[in-house]
Amino acid sequence: GGGSGGGDAGYAPPAISAKAVRAAGELGGPASERVAFGEYYQCLSEAGGGRPPKQRDLRGWQQVLAETRAEATVRHFASAHLGEMERAAQGAGVPLRLRQAPA
Repeated sequence: GGGSGGGDAGYAPPAISAKAVRAAGELGGPASERVAFGEYYQCLSEAGGGRPPKQRDLRGWQQVLAETRAEATVRHFASAHLGEMERAAQGAGVPLRLRQAPA
């Protein structure tokens, strides 16, 4: 059924490795960015063949995330605003039914 579209029902942020959490603490920055940082850290690690990224590769993380939002940040925002987006589309006469993407 319709529901209010509020909250994060059905969305679970990606797990952040202990190494990513430690790196995020060392580099500072707001706690609200930690999930996005964890995703960024994982991408760099995968690109490096599974090795943790070097500190120099992580230095500009806040600027990178400011310029290109991490998928986790976008998913969190969309999940929290599904109902609002559907109502806006319906008000504009656009038949739209948004659903949560599988994790």
